[in-house]
Amino acid sequence: MLFSTKAHYAVVLLSALAKADKSLSLRLVAKEHGLPYEYLEKIAQELKKGGFVVSSRGASGGYSLAKKAQHIKISDVVKEVEHVKSNIRNCTKQNVCDCRKASCDKKVAWNKVEKNVWESLSKVVLKDLI
Repeated sequence: MLFSTKAHYAVVLLSALAKADKSLSLRLVAKEHGLPYEYLEKIAQELKKGGFVVSSRGASGGYSLAKKAQHIKISDVVKEVEHVKSNIRNCTKQNVCDCRKASCDKKVAWNKVEKNVWESLSKVVLKDLI
């Protein structure tokens, strides 16, 4: 299962905030990690909306984690920024089979793979990545 650039940048941002253990400006994070500032700003807003980060204004302002790194599941971060319930592509778009049938073997197999991936990913917390 591949995740989007957006999900990757979200994890990079959260990792930077966890390592710093203080508020950081998005410009600093973008510069240090070679990320596009404007895009990172949009991602930060989504993470804020999802309760992963908080922002503060002022000279020492910026973004910081809203909760401890050991309580942030990477699966939750990915779901928040990707707005997905499923990453399995519909086989019908690829003319492989008719996945609308309840007995589609390919769909059943891919759903099992996806379930296992999400279960594994839900065991990984931000603290594991820093």
